[in-house]
Amino acid sequence: MILGLGFSLVFKIFSKQIGVKNEELEKITSELVQAENVLEISEKIGGVVSWVFDFEKNRELYGQNLLDLYGFDSKPERITEAILKIVHPDDLEKVKRAFFKANKKRKPWKVEYRIESPTGEIKYILAIVSVIKTNHEGKIVRVIGTSQDVTESKKNEAELTSRKQKLELSLKTLQEIQEVAKIGTWEVDLQTMSAFWSDEVYRIHEVETGTPIKVEEGINFYREDYREIIQESINDAIENKSSWDEECILLTKTGKEIWVRAIGYPFFENDNLVGLRGLFMDIDERKRASQELDKANEKLQLSVEAGQLAIWIWDMKTNQLEWNDQAYEVFGVPKDFEPTFEKFSSMIHPDDLNYVVEATQRTIETDEKLDIPFRFNKGDGKEIILSGRGAVVRDEDGNPVQMIGINMDVTERNEMVENLKRQESQLRSFVEQAPAAVAMFDTEMNYVTVSNKWYEHNRIEGEDIIGRSHYEVLPQVAKRKDWVKIHKRVLSGEELSNDRDQFVRKDGSEIWISWTGIPWYNREMKIGGIILYVTDISKDVEYTEKLESEIKERTEQIRQQTENLEIVNKELEAFSYSISHDLRAPLRSINGFTDILLEDYSDQLDDEGKRLMGIVKESAVNMGQLIDDILKFSRLGKKKIQKSQIDMKKLFESVCENELKVYNEEKIELSISELPEAKGDVTLLQQVVVNLVSNALKYSSNEDKSIVNIGYEVSDTNKTIYYIKDNGVGFNMEYKDKLFGVFQRLHTKSEFEGTGVGLAIVKRIINRHGGRIWAESEVGIGSTFFFSLPNG
Repeated sequence: MILGLGFSLVFKIFSKQIGVKNEELEKITSELVQAENVLEISEKIGGVVSWVFDFEKNRELYGQNLLDLYGFDSKPERITEAILKIVHPDDLEKVKRAFFKANKKRKPWKVEYRIESPTGEIKYILAIVSVIKTNHEGKIVRVIGTSQDVTESKKNEAELTSRKQKLELSLKTLQEIQEVAKIGTWEVDLQTMSAFWSDEVYRIHEVETGTPIKVEEGINFYREDYREIIQESINDAIENKSSWDEECILLTKTGKEIWVRAIGYPFFENDNLVGLRGLFMDIDERKRASQELDKANEKLQLSVEAGQLAIWIWDMKTNQLEWNDQAYEVFGVPKDFEPTFEKFSSMIHPDDLNYVVEATQRTIETDEKLDIPFRFNKGDGKEIILSGRGAVVRDEDGNPVQMIGINMDVTERNEMVENLKRQESQLRSFVEQAPAAVAMFDTEMNYVTVSNKWYEHNRIEGEDIIGRSHYEVLPQVAKRKDWVKIHKRVLSGEELSNDRDQFVRKDGSEIWISWTGIPWYNREMKIGGIILYVTDISKDVEYTEKLESEIKERTEQIRQQTENLEIVNKELEAFSYSISHDLRAPLRSINGFTDILLEDYSDQLDDEGKRLMGIVKESAVNMGQLIDDILKFSRLGKKKIQKSQIDMKKLFESVCENELKVYNEEKIELSISELPEAKGDVTLLQQVVVNLVSNALKYSSNEDKSIVNIGYEVSDTNKTIYYIKDNGVGFNMEYKDKLFGVFQRLHTKSEFEGTGVGLAIVKRIINRHGGRIWAESEVGIGSTFFFSLPNG
């Protein structure tokens, strides 16, 4: 300010002496006053240095503060040139552009640049030109501006920028950590009843980020059986001003169940609850893995217990042993037994002790896993074989400190292995000595051993095939892809066979074979390969084909005969039908004329004539009955059987009731046993029963008392046998084959009425039901008729 006043006063005195006009003087004075105001403002702000450059007068107005700001010890001849010399080279072009731009646009401007003071110090300078004066030609004649050291603010700005970047990085890192760790944050403001969820909390709930969440809705995301648990935890935390930490099952918006860990605490203001905040974690994978691990550990423990595994730890420093509960049982010692290495060693069979010690020492020295069998004398005196496995644990310096291992009683397994060895040896011997073509292969289908018959069967001569591939020895086998697949299936555990297959032998000849392939097992109870049994069935196939050809030829002959028989049967049926109808007309005439003669000419006929007319009429009636029976018999072949369940006892009772009306019931003794049901055509079987019952009553009618018994027998052929037994006249069994033939009678018509067709009808009906009918009889004693029907 003092500098400005001094310039103003000196200028006024100087202008009077040189006679400057009043208008110009006033103008210059006004500018000086303006400069003084700038200087005054600069002093008030502090750290801001003002200056005036008058290019028209070639003057530079500034104070000592400007020199101090730029680090000049003395006033340079031209301050502007001196300043440009100390501008940082990287900023010099920027400063020049700023001056050029200001000169062009004639507007206030500012520029920030670095300087390197004579002392070597780097400073940041902010230069501002606030007043630009131009002449009538538009040329800049004067500028007024300020310079300020902004180094500290620049450093602060850089520090703030750095802090902001670090903060943004920290926030980004925190988000990434939350996303990777599946951890989110949440807060509930109980005063505004608003909730805040971080992005990760939204993701865990499978809710779109930013969706407004009502406070009361938050707990409903927990599965119903966990809502009370989480609510009680929150209430306890509020009451005790503590935190809560619960693992619960959450139901996401999509309905998925996941395990989460909810951690939270209440916060207060002036002892008043204002909200809750905490962490929310997706622990589903870890939780389920933990559950699976628990299950696996449980199974492992069960396996250890079931497998009777003795697990032990040997401390090499103290020579003490620690083992699990199963070890006491495996080693046959009581639970109060204190295990040490010396005690355990004393129970090893003396002949195996050095072997065990040497193997253990080798494991300690080389880190080779211990895996040995040895004999062991249990505490109860029983000798067993133990399998011992173990590994060494070392400290940081590589010194052995512990050995951990297991023992298992393998006595039975060793016996099985020995048995398998013997069986394998016996199997090899059997294969080699077998009279059939047998070969034993390993899992690669290389020959292990073969029978002598195998060489002969496959026409292999002068070759040692043991150890060679089956597909190399017999290339034609490899060409059959189905056989290669069969071998693989047998190697997987299947047993396969084929009763008839074609095979090409080594010499190219073709034969028919039957074969069986089974797996064989080694001493580890794993599949060791397969065994093939092969039989040459070429002669059998040839005979079978010949037989099949003959059967085919015979079948064709039978088919033709059947067709011919069907034609004949149809012709016979047509003939029977035609004859029966043709015969009815003359019979009706005979009956009619006989009736006329007896009625109209009765007085002209003597007794002999009347008797003869009666015989004629009776013969005509019998002939009509015979025709009816023939028609019934011929129709049986056409009638379709309609099967249903039949109560056989009721059927016999109904038929017997009707038949008894024809005879004197007082002379008849009839009995019907309980009968099983049958399945058949009720109408046809009724004909069978009517015929058989009427025959029984008819042929026993001459006895003082007719005795008829109806019953059944159980058959071992899945059929039920029904019978009707009578005490009639019987028949000679020599004629039993004629009994069921058409028109076959064993008694004269004068003895017993009948057409000789009834039993033929019965036989055809029973045959069509898949049954059989036969009879047993003795003359003068009686007859028994049997018929069988399939059960159900």
